[in-house]
Amino acid sequence: MLTWELSENDAYIGSKFSMPKTHYDKLYQHQKEGISWLTNIFFSDHLVKGALLNDDMGLGKTIQTICFLKGLFKGKAIKNALIVAPVSVFDSWMRELNHWAGNINCLILSSKLPLHEFNKALRLFKEGGMVLVTNYQLIQSRSDKFSDAFSTDVLVLDEGHCLKGRNTKTTKSVRSINAKFRLLLSGTVIQNNIDELWSLFDVIGQGKIIGSYSNFSSRFKKQLKNVTFIYCVSQIDENSAENQVAMSSLKKMIDPYILSRSKSILNVLKAKKFEYVVWLQLLANQEEVYKRIVKGVVLEEMKKQPFIYINQLRRACSIAHLGQFQASVLRENLNTESLSKVLASSTKLKFLDEFIPFLHETKFKCLFFARNLLTLDYIEMIIKSKDKDLNSLRLDGDTDNSERQKLVNEFNENENIFAFLCTIQCGSVGLTLTVDPEWNPAIDEQAVDRAYRIKQTKDVVTFRFITCNTVEESLYYKQTVKSSMKKSFFEGNLHKS
Repeated sequence: MLTWELSENDAYIGSKFSMPKTHYDKLYQHQKEGISWLTNIFFSDHLVKGALLNDDMGLGKTIQTICFLKGLFKGKAIKNALIVAPVSVFDSWMRELNHWAGNINCLILSSKLPLHEFNKALRLFKEGGMVLVTNYQLIQSRSDKFSDAFSTDVLVLDEGHCLKGRNTKTTKSVRSINAKFRLLLSGTVIQNNIDELWSLFDVIGQGKIIGSYSNFSSRFKKQLKNVTFIYCVSQIDENSAENQVAMSSLKKMIDPYILSRSKSILNVLKAKKFEYVVWLQLLANQEEVYKRIVKGVVLEEMKKQPFIYINQLRRACSIAHLGQFQASVLRENLNTESLSKVLASSTKLKFLDEFIPFLHETKFKCLFFARNLLTLDYIEMIIKSKDKDLNSLRLDGDTDNSERQKLVNEFNENENIFAFLCTIQCGSVGLTLTVDPEWNPAIDEQAVDRAYRIKQTKDVVTFRFITCNTVEESLYYKQTVKSSMKKSFFEGNLHKS
């Protein structure tokens, strides 16, 4: 039985969990409820010891997790915890761990550690009193180190939607880790299809929540055959009793183990979010390239590799010659002359060329998101062509991990920085311009949510540039359907304590 001396300096959640009152009082109400929910599952008699925290990005999943771990360590309910996360968020985890759980020994376990230090870290972890932070690639590549001989009291899986592929090596490696309690963090549980839901809950419950994949398929996939997300057929037939029964049954099975809260319903943000779609017509040369790609498509080949052709069309919607040449070749020949040519072959960049001066005059701080580096190159050139004193920063896949947080901090703190240019997976604070929409709405939503967070005080305005009568318009429709499906599926799972 867990015991401790009662203290007026502690906040108590139930009879088995407490945390420093100074920290507890700083939490938002929904965060307190989230910690209480996690605590109830951890100390319950449930056969499954695991949970999925599916809050919107920006609601503080990291802080809730750390406070949960802090209380468990304090009550001696656990002796260690393993956090698996993308390398890009290591700094964030270590910063928050230091702030909310500074007395717990925390260490980053990376592939760069010499073998003797790597083994020493695992040995210290086994002895207890430690939180290890590592990444999914390392779990996969060094699966031998995390096999039967390794165990952890709590396994935290940040950005857990990366485990959506049930047969990937990463998912299999993570699933094999011995853990007494598994906590998966994600704001985007379903991205493409219902199989992903099975994979995530299988990682959490080890087959004890929704059963084996074969049973899941026979029980739900046939009945929910219309609930697919890729080719815009993701609407449930509201009149289908079979669909409704299957959906209700599945939701009942997972409901005890998932907590989903949205910012709009919780109403915890001071800032407001406005979203606008800017519909643009293809320029003449873009349309010519676009039609040429469509005419050149061989139907049988497209059936085999549809995304190759779809991506060609999407590139043409961005910049005409992107539909004809490799971006790497075009990037080698960037110059001022190429900028003037591209403005005549890209309706989005042409509009942006005229829009940027307006944004600068209104004193907005802007985020520019694009799918590819070449588009960012051109946006950067446009900004510089307007005013040599117009400052911008850039964060993309080529940015060293050690520099990322520094860039984010500089943009947030320096009022003289006008723009932050990012590939779609990155972000910061300010006004958001999404130049290239993503097939998966979760990726676009996450880009926006990187700006629209609890501590954001200025309103966030999002402009999505979409070309009319193209694959992008179809893609946008698919996004709205997928988003509606997500909302429908997790309806009724917004307030737990």
